Amino acid sequence: MVGINWYEAAAFCRWLTQHQGHNPQGFRYTLPSEAEWEYAARGAARRMYPWGDPEPDGERANYLEIYKGTSAVGCFPLGATPEGLLDMAGNVWEWTRSEFRDYPNDPSDGREDERNPAKKRFTLRGASWGALPVNLRAAGHLHLTPDRRRNTVGFRLARHRV
Repeated sequence: MVGINWYEAAAFCRWLTQHQGHNPQGFRYTLPSEAEWEYAARGAARRMYPWGDPEPDGERANYLEIYKGTSAVGCFPLGATPEGLLDMAGNVWEWTRSEFRDYPNDPSDGREDERNPAKKRFTLRGASWGALPVNLRAAGHLHLTPDRRRNTVGFRLARHRV
């Protein structure tokens, strides 16, 4: 899904958590924190790109307007992480629940406090179908205000055991 703002993505996470018919195991769904997202993309090896160190190409990711829009999830299996996560680079920028702040990422510095979101800029990760190759690096990020919608922005869920 694209064109969704941070408020709508966060509301979907709350809805899914509360909707027991879709959540019989009782998981808590959230947007990933910036640190969670980056770890999922880079792994313990701290890869340059989700798939490793080779430069991006049209077989690994949807970027640089090669395909002129979004593509279905899973179209780029060569771009998967070694752990099997798909589309961590290219296709759409993904909202996180983290307020945009400088590195190093310190989750105890208040960036995970979701109160007063209208006064914050939230971090997006992953790059989009229109991004330059440098933006596909697993450490790349940008930020938007929570009310912004773009056809290059979507979201991914993080699932937590309760």
